[in-house]
Amino acid sequence: MQFFIPDFPNTITTYSVGHEILGARAHEGDDDDDDKNVTKLTNKYGVMGVDTFDLGDLTDGMNKKGLQCSALYLPDYAQYQTVPEDINESHTVIDNAFFCNWVLGRHASVKEVNASLADPNIFVVGGPIVPLMLKKPQPLHWTITDRKGNSIIVEYIKEGTLNIFNNYVGVLTNSPNYEWHLNNLRQYSYFNNFNPSSDGKFNGLELGPQGVWAQMQGLPGNLNGQSRFIRLALFSHFGGQPENIPDARKGLALVEHLIDVGQVVNGTLNEMAENGSTQADFSRWQTMYNLKDNIMYFRSYFNFVWAQIDFNKIDTDEGAESYRLNIYQDVEPIDLTSEMKPGLKEFEEEIEEAIKVEEVNN
Repeated sequence: MQFFIPDFPNTITTYSVGHEILGARAHEGDDDDDDKNVTKLTNKYGVMGVDTFDLGDLTDGMNKKGLQCSALYLPDYAQYQTVPEDINESHTVIDNAFFCNWVLGRHASVKEVNASLADPNIFVVGGPIVPLMLKKPQPLHWTITDRKGNSIIVEYIKEGTLNIFNNYVGVLTNSPNYEWHLNNLRQYSYFNNFNPSSDGKFNGLELGPQGVWAQMQGLPGNLNGQSRFIRLALFSHFGGQPENIPDARKGLALVEHLIDVGQVVNGTLNEMAENGSTQADFSRWQTMYNLKDNIMYFRSYFNFVWAQIDFNKIDTDEGAESYRLNIYQDVEPIDLTSEMKPGLKEFEEEIEEAIKVEEVNN
């Protein structure tokens, strides 16, 4: 997750069954007294995620049913719905900053989320202003994935028009909107993971690739969302082939490498603040989710050692208290000095013996 906002808190937080979902409410009438005419929605499932501004809004997280939700920035494109004037008890209103809270607290699968979003009485509106220094609601779109591997992308654009896409590519970054990214990906559909042949000829002169590893020549390398989407889509496609991820551990390793592809290094993406100071936008923290085993992995920019939380070991039954952990943990690397063993002599003897065998065979 990257932001220009300096030094804002990020806390991994759990919410129990029955916990009130901030920013989501069902209306019971159109009276001006909001307290009398609003029913607060509560969690059906235990939830864990990253509370980005310590105001309860989850930018990503998971629930005990293996459903995961992530919010990403969509400036200049995101537009949300307007609540009707004749609002009544059949309407549910969700502030977009708390969309993941609602998704994870009330749904067990992508199928259930699709059903809810198809309900014309559910409205996702822009708000609240979180944090206050942004001065406007956050422009966001979302990826939602369940334990069975079903995944969708949800966007509200053009006067609150809802677009839901099956997440076939498995990638989402920032602006423009997702449909634009898919059309842009067409330009790179000819890319493959084999080195080009060296049979190019120019008026009889043979000119092959300059050196090796020319497979991805022309791949965009800048930091905007368009370029990162292309890099992630291609690397995910080629790296995600079954022969490259024969087991869960290698699949996790692939995700780690893909996260590195999308990293923004501190100092490479700056802007000038209103007070004249320089603000840096960089990848402050990263998360991964094992939805089968309910495990969350996380690390921060200044400590690249992955830590994990086993969500199964945290009580989220109704009435259980919330647990919190600052995402900026100082995790020490594993010291393997004691695992170093003498063995060079034996290794050299094995090499010498192998050379003798090869000489005899020849």
